[in-house]
Amino acid sequence: MSSSKALGPISCLVFAAAWPLGHVSADDVASGAVVLSPIQIFADEGVASVPGSATIIDEETIERRRPATTLDMLQSLPGVTITPEDPLGRRPNIGIRGLNPRRSRKMNVLEDGAPIQLAPYSDSSTNYQPAPRRLRRVEAVKGTGTIKYGPQTIGGSVNYLTRNPPFEPQVTVYGAGGNRGFVDSNVSAGGPYGNTGLLLDFIHQQQDGHKRGEEQAINDFMFKSVTDLEPGHRLTFKATAYNENQRGGEAGMNEDEFRNDRRTNFLPNDRFDVERIAGQIIHELHLGNGTSLSTNVYANTTERTSRRQASSSSELLNCTDDALASDFANADQCGNQIRPRNFRVMGVEPSVTHEHHALGYDNRLVTGVRYHEERAIREQFWGDSPSTDFRQCEKEDGSVDCRRDRFDVTATAAFVQNTTRIGDLSVTPGLRFERWKLDVSEQRGDDARETDSRTIDKMLPGIGVNWEGFRRFEIFGGVHRGISPATTDVEPDPEIGNIFEVGVRTTPHALYAGEIALFHVDYRDIIAAEREAGGDIDNFNAGRARMRGVEFTGRVDSWAFYDAPWNVYLLVNGTVLDTEFRADVFDEDEPVLQSGNDFPYAPRYAGYLALGYEIGPFDARIGTQYVGRQFVDNENTRSTTADGTQGRIASYTVIDASMNYQVTPDLRLFVAGRNLADRDYIANREGGITPGVRRQVYGGFDARF
Repeated sequence: MSSSKALGPISCLVFAAAWPLGHVSADDVASGAVVLSPIQIFADEGVASVPGSATIIDEETIERRRPATTLDMLQSLPGVTITPEDPLGRRPNIGIRGLNPRRSRKMNVLEDGAPIQLAPYSDSSTNYQPAPRRLRRVEAVKGTGTIKYGPQTIGGSVNYLTRNPPFEPQVTVYGAGGNRGFVDSNVSAGGPYGNTGLLLDFIHQQQDGHKRGEEQAINDFMFKSVTDLEPGHRLTFKATAYNENQRGGEAGMNEDEFRNDRRTNFLPNDRFDVERIAGQIIHELHLGNGTSLSTNVYANTTERTSRRQASSSSELLNCTDDALASDFANADQCGNQIRPRNFRVMGVEPSVTHEHHALGYDNRLVTGVRYHEERAIREQFWGDSPSTDFRQCEKEDGSVDCRRDRFDVTATAAFVQNTTRIGDLSVTPGLRFERWKLDVSEQRGDDARETDSRTIDKMLPGIGVNWEGFRRFEIFGGVHRGISPATTDVEPDPEIGNIFEVGVRTTPHALYAGEIALFHVDYRDIIAAEREAGGDIDNFNAGRARMRGVEFTGRVDSWAFYDAPWNVYLLVNGTVLDTEFRADVFDEDEPVLQSGNDFPYAPRYAGYLALGYEIGPFDARIGTQYVGRQFVDNENTRSTTADGTQGRIASYTVIDASMNYQVTPDLRLFVAGRNLADRDYIANREGGITPGVRRQVYGGFDARF
């Protein structure tokens, strides 16, 4: 069954579920009858007994920090590296424990338990993530617990949980504005209707880009309903529509531009547009006798089109013979490259949780299966002027070089985990099975279409252990086998790695909260990447590799020690990494990777430190983010090249802060800022230099009616 055929009935099912089912009194709803228990990584009791390291960012933390982007919020997670790209952070580059952060390809990125990557198996790039205003919670899991969430099981998973319908009729209006053209607005309305909770939510954001004339604007809509059919029987429906228009491209700066005038823009006609529509149904049913069934049905379609005159800072595309392509001042003499890409994804994932008493011990069994389909269509055309959208195959030099590629994936997965509790000891063995078939159809120019196909199946075992025998502390550890599929190619074998982890975390009753974990990843066959001329990424198997390190997070509040109307708290997290390729790789006798080199974009040291103060309706916080120096390529090039694509990135420290004041129970005012010292730093060198965010100060209000 093709993806396009499958999406038809799924879409009908999704939109049919929007209609309210049954009725109860409004009093029942207001008293808590409509309570969403979405598909989430952790149970409501938090991270206790999760097999492996885990972190939660709760709604209060999100609101008080007032992050301008979701990535600003994720910087407080241990083991996470953020590489900024677009001004509003909607194309996230998230790395976990030394994994390459490029478009978050090496992890699972979920929204309410559904994948939001373009195509998780064939192109796991992420071109969308929800805004901070839409979130009530963020969950991150690494280590043994991640085998429940595929297909990326080496790095881990981040799950964004969206806000729920309110128990009472309510309208929320949020507005914020600041320098560099920053606008962030949100209007939401919802409440009970019979036995159904309804929520409409709209977000508009915009901000200037790094260069003159650049701007990113986003419109983001969500509808959500939660229906209690009867006690223990719930149906959730969610639909989202997302539109992004960016005046600006993906080419970075060269060294002269960055040092002399980082606002220089030779490519004012570049554009990047994203259209995304998604639907999701979550059905939950309590079957009695400690057994519950949860089914997650999801479908989305994404159209992503870029129009660019350059893919990097080194050379213009589609120039006439008499135009010097290396001089961007000649951009008006060159054409452009147009890259339309279309992605369709659908899946259904039922899972069962069963509490049972076997062999005289308490057990919790969780098992599930998933059927998933995706189709990715990637095309490339040429335009004969800088701003044209007219697509043709012939270039300015007379050659023909179109691309029309299609990737179809049919995937099935299954997992089972059983936690046996023996006194203070919990043992959680688990097994995940992944099987997917990738069909590739490629055409270059006028050449005949070439097809290829490959089927991959892997068994991924793991076991986790938790010990709660110490007051206020829990020791956890585990080992599991992880996998990471290659993207847009049948050639590289999937990454395979064995992940070891041991750590300690506090329990909810401790006077302070914290976790420290040591980890070691032993790659049997890692995938490395090289950027080719024209901007394409070449993936190849690079053999043995390892990454290891320690990550920690903690918070201590004065309230835990002193009975006072005020509270002072200290929040800290840090990561120490050691990564290493352990094999030499050659291409036609030329070395492309050397044993002993570090992974790209894997700083050895990174951390975040924040000091906060709370009293009555007022709270304030100041934070410092440190990112150590890092290499950007497999060769660990230290010297900087003129085009800015190579050279080690120096360490940097940036300061952020926020203040909130609760004027009335329904009105809060705030002011916040990031990079308050206006530090000049390089965020990444992917396609040239992307500068870090400049000083930004913004303020606003949050009102409820």
